[in-house]
Amino acid sequence: MSADVSNSIGGMGIFIVFANLFVFAMAIFLKEDKKDEQG
Repeated sequence: MSADVSNSIGGMGIFIVFANLFVFAMAIFLKEDKKDEQG
């Protein structure tokens, strides 16, 4: 039981990490696009 719970939490943690990286990358990408438009 505890193994299943830890596995689900680990998978969820990995998903959250990838989601945060994706949002962070999109923020940088959009910021770069705005910089190109201004410059």
